[in-house]
Amino acid sequence: MPRPNSSLIPGGPIRRALRSRGARAAGVVAVLGIALSACFPPPPPPPPPQPTQDCIADAPNTAAEYTQLFQKRSTAWEAADTTSVVNRPGRSTAWFFGDTMLGRAQPNGAADPAGGFANSSAMTESGGCITPVLGSGGPYFANPGDGTWYWPAGSLARPDGSVDVVLSRVRRITATPPFDFAAAGVAIAHVRADMSVESITPVSTAAVTGTDTNGAPELRTYGNSVTSDGQYAYLYAFVTGYPFRLDQYVARVPMNAPLTGPWQYSSCKVEPTFGQQCPAGQRDWSNDPNAARPMDVGGDPSVGVNGPPIAAFHVVSYGGQYLAVAKAVDLPSSNAADHKVLAWRSTTPMGPWVPVGVLGTATPATASGAFTYVAQVLATPSARWVLTWNSNADSAAVNADVRLYGPRFATPANLP
Repeated sequence: MPRPNSSLIPGGPIRRALRSRGARAAGVVAVLGIALSACFPPPPPPPPPQPTQDCIADAPNTAAEYTQLFQKRSTAWEAADTTSVVNRPGRSTAWFFGDTMLGRAQPNGAADPAGGFANSSAMTESGGCITPVLGSGGPYFANPGDGTWYWPAGSLARPDGSVDVVLSRVRRITATPPFDFAAAGVAIAHVRADMSVESITPVSTAAVTGTDTNGAPELRTYGNSVTSDGQYAYLYAFVTGYPFRLDQYVARVPMNAPLTGPWQYSSCKVEPTFGQQCPAGQRDWSNDPNAARPMDVGGDPSVGVNGPPIAAFHVVSYGGQYLAVAKAVDLPSSNAADHKVLAWRSTTPMGPWVPVGVLGTATPATASGAFTYVAQVLATPSARWVLTWNSNADSAAVNADVRLYGPRFATPANLP
């Protein structure tokens, strides 16, 4: 009987040949795969989720600890300025900021190339952590929509944990950046205890408009700073102008009334001689913004305070009295004396203001175009006082290191 053709039998020479050829092909593919993987390594793993808060070991009580906390910059809040801070008894401390860089800062501090920007943001401080509170795809305080925008100024805590925040409405003007803006009005934001923004209410333009020394209308953005004596809330305004005006104004509103007003304005029963203080006993309050007269601000070169600052007062309740703080000059300057942070005290929220001395120096960073501004003292949750101001620099320098932009902290000297 003839032997069957083994080449036609399963497992015969043809199948073995094919199997051998397939094995060789698989080996070639495997070798090629190894070679290609050597040339093209696998993509790196995705970065870990971005932190939602920055923390240090314990609640910050010193300037050095606040510096450590605010220099971490690991959250989506890369940097911001125009700091407004308010303690909320029994709750987290609330921080409010102006122009804010958003994204994920690189390990060397460089800004996120795909990062964003918003005109405002917020933050809570609790224990050793700060947690950003950002707007939904835009600024924390929604802008008016007419080309102007809001920057937070003074803030006032309410007993229920909510906060009233004064907003400066700002418009773009033709000028050299970064000073190509001007005041356009004032609004009051009410922020709920959970840090959501409940409402933004514009303040009547008439309420923030007075008459300058030439009889022309001038805008006074009351609310650069807000303080209280328990009965009234006091809102402060700063106006510069010709000739040689460095005027600090104050308005007030009852604490049991909305911060939007109507306001009363610190005035003088008799018109003081230009450059002179309101005579003793002649201070008064008026419902007419045109009747507002500047507060009395003294100077004393023996304590390093030559006169009124070229900057807005930031006023806080201090040891049963009131403390007003400002940089000597709130503009870029190469003069070291202009960076000194000065203080005045008064027994009332409306002055007269007596010089205290120099609390410290808001020294600019060593970067192109660096400057400092908006100095104030903060009462920390531990009841210690910390001096703070804002730092900034040229856009290129800030984009190279976002840590150049934002709040700075120091221990104040010469507090009364």
